Order: sequence, then C-alpha cells, then structure tokens
Amino acid sequence: MRMGRAPDSWSGGRYFCVMGARMSRSYGVLIAFVFVVVTASVACGSSTPTSPTEQFATSTTYTVNGTWRGTFVMFAVTKEVTAALSESISEPGKINGTFTAIRTVRATGVSNSDGGSVEGTLGTGQTVKLNFLSYVYCDWEFTGTLSGQTMTGVWNSCDASGSVTLTRS
Repeated sequence: MRMGRAPDSWSGGRYFCVMGARMSRSYGVLIAFVFVVVTASVACGSSTPTSPTEQFATSTTYTVNGTWRGTFVMFAVTKEVTAALSESISEPGKINGTFTAIRTVRATGVSNSDGGSVEGTLGTGQTVKLNFLSYVYCDWEFTGTLSGQTMTGVWNSCDASGSVTLTRS
C-alpha cells in the first residue's frame, strides 16, 4: 500500500490510499452509511413482536391471563364463578385454567361447591371461546368478546343458556 496524492479529478485534491483499485468518495459515504445502519440495528435490537404470544402479552386488551369472576344464572341454579385463566406460551391462542363456583339452587337457597377445568381459545377479533368442564355437574360453553378487563358474551349448558359478563380482578 502506498500513500499518494490523487489528481484533482479523482478526489477533489485530498490524499487517499491506493490498493490496486480506486474508490470514489460516493462509495466511501455509502459504506459509512451502511456501517452506521447495521451497527445501530444490532445495538438497539428489534421491538417488533416475533410471535403472536409476544404480541398478545404486550397488551392487556388481548390477553385473558388472570382471575375472572361472573355470575351464570342457569335454569334453577345460580353459579358465582371464579376462573383462573392463562394462555399457552407454546400454543398461542390456546387457553387453559381452572374454576371454582358456589352453586345455589334458587328455589331452596341451598348452596354447594362446584369446580373443574377450563379449556378454550383466543381468536381473531378478540373472540374468546371457553369450555367449563365441571367435575360434578353439567359442563357449559362461553363465547364472547374480550375488551380490556371484561369478557361479554353468551353461554350454553345442558339445561339453559344466557348472557354474562366476566370481569378480571
């Protein structure tokens, strides 16, 4: 490598290194720009979610994770339900959980306990589908819309159907 003075037509009268090929000033600026952009993107990382789970996890609007409470008024029974729900990390959109309920027969006022598991999905448009699988009594389905701290929708069981709002606590 040798240092030399370039003719004014090559570099505007500035010194440059000769390595068997000429490099114009515009290529030097381009290389410097690319270097800065690559360095900045590597140093800063990316804030774009890489999976649906990450995308849902960044906003409480799109997550069902938490404890939910609501009252299901069935044919002859009222169920005060508390459900602990969570979304699967390995299967985005899949919901699992458990529920407990105080089941009260309206005619007599007699109460007893119910409980079981919950399976479901969180779909597009914030649609939620949950299956409450009772250990003792009839199972029931809930289909609704998630909006922040509430899920509002309809449910259907073996002996009744209705509407309900579940609230996250």
